[in-house]
Amino acid sequence: MQCFTKAACEGHAEAQRNLAIMFKNGQGVAQNDVEAVRWLEKAAKQGHPMAQRNLAIMLEAGRGK
Repeated sequence: MQCFTKAACEGHAEAQRNLAIMFKNGQGVAQNDVEAVRWLEKAAKQGHPMAQRNLAIMLEAGRGK
């Protein structure tokens, strides 16, 4: 968790997406759709295609906003 958080805070899109998925699924952290969307947005803005896909799915389902 700490490795993903550090890398995500430093702007690494893959780490941001991984951290988002952890929040989305409650893996190692409390499940939190708002945090998941926040991290997915950061990765998606950098052009990460899976983050863009995951973000679209969550928003379409009404999760995290």
